Amino acid sequence: MKLSTLLLSSAAVLVAGAAFAADLPAKKAAPAAAPTGCAAFGAGFFQIPGGDNCIKFSGRVTADQTFASTTSRTTSVDTFGSGFRLNTDVRSNTDAGVVRSFARIQGSAAGNMTVKYAYAQIGSLTAGYADSAFISLNNPWGWQISTDDGKVTNLLSYTASLGGTTSATVSVEDATNRTSTSMGASQVPDLVGAIKTKMGDNTLQLAAATHQNHGSTSGDLQGYAFQAGVTMPVTKDTTFYAQAAYANAALSYLGYTSLNTTYVTAASVVDATLTDVSASATGWSVYGAVSQNVGPGSLNLSGVYGDITTISAADVKQSQVELNYDYTGIKGVQIIPSVYVYNQDNGAGTTHTTTTGFLRIERDF
Repeated sequence: MKLSTLLLSSAAVLVAGAAFAADLPAKKAAPAAAPTGCAAFGAGFFQIPGGDNCIKFSGRVTADQTFASTTSRTTSVDTFGSGFRLNTDVRSNTDAGVVRSFARIQGSAAGNMTVKYAYAQIGSLTAGYADSAFISLNNPWGWQISTDDGKVTNLLSYTASLGGTTSATVSVEDATNRTSTSMGASQVPDLVGAIKTKMGDNTLQLAAATHQNHGSTSGDLQGYAFQAGVTMPVTKDTTFYAQAAYANAALSYLGYTSLNTTYVTAASVVDATLTDVSASATGWSVYGAVSQNVGPGSLNLSGVYGDITTISAADVKQSQVELNYDYTGIKGVQIIPSVYVYNQDNGAGTTHTTTTGFLRIERDF
């Protein structure tokens, strides 16, 4: 065979082989496993490949505008504000039950950034920075009026099922953020107990708490508080809410912060060895709300009345009323206009009343 013929034959074979190879499917890298849903934990959770944890991100952005009556030339009638919240919820199933960690970071356009929640749950055990077990059912229909005591605190709590729809919680809680700076440091933590049950469509919660008032130089006074709250769906479109609280030497548990401090410092204490008037005061509050579905949202009316008694001053009385409409016609959006009236009588001849208009636009994700 001539050399030229051999070379031509070899080239033909190479070209044919290359053409055949081009027709074969190319090898591709195996695709990375995609996140999968975690149906057991509800919508929005997904499992990250390579582990058994399910995670969910959620949050909100808010824009607020407030118009308040004022008699001071140094105080603006209108106030603007905006905020951001990010929640991280991680859960997994274990032999000890569901293990969960939850954290919330929130801040405002003014530059304030705080950790609102940071706690771990192992089955029925909760440890970390979380809502006090004393908080009742926390009516979601009031924006200016809050039904809880506003206290997120470090705690260690355990919730046990009592059968059916009834559960009981025992909680050991940090007393620091319930202690006035003029008092000494409490020597024991606050103890909180709560029972929650459903009776048909109605939900009832009872709670009790203790708080030690430790004088900065001498004297001790044991404080305590009780609370009861009920949510009652009257019809599919109407829900009623009621709550009552009583506190003796533990005003932080009354249910709304403004009553705890305003005007009360003018009175004297029951126990002269204690340096903080609020340590020895007693108080009570009652709260009611009704929510009615109207169109693409709900019309909500809330009201609260409270009274604080000290040994040498007349009762400090306070009332609050709020009417708002919570528009939810756009998925993930809430638009809430409200009117809020606040009145306080300090028991010494001074009465203070303010009327506030409030608008919130909120985007949840």
